[in-house]
Amino acid sequence: MSLIRSNVFGSDDLRKYILSFLVQERCMSCHQPVIKINENIKYNKYWCNKWKKTKCNKFKMYNKSVCNWCYYYVWEYS
Repeated sequence: MSLIRSNVFGSDDLRKYILSFLVQERCMSCHQPVIKINENIKYNKYWCNKWKKTKCNKFKMYNKSVCNWCYYYVWEYS
């Protein structure tokens, strides 16, 4: 068991991959886990749950993350 543990946690890449599931990036407003989608979204999909949870690339205040939903309903109109 000790050998397996040392192999898994001895690799930096594997350790980062495992910990990325435990320590997820969260929205600084609603604190829900934020996902990253590499597609260029030009219009707001308010009905799409995946769009709501996507990290908004328009908000770069204090190097924090905010989801699309919070950006358009909390930060943009305040």
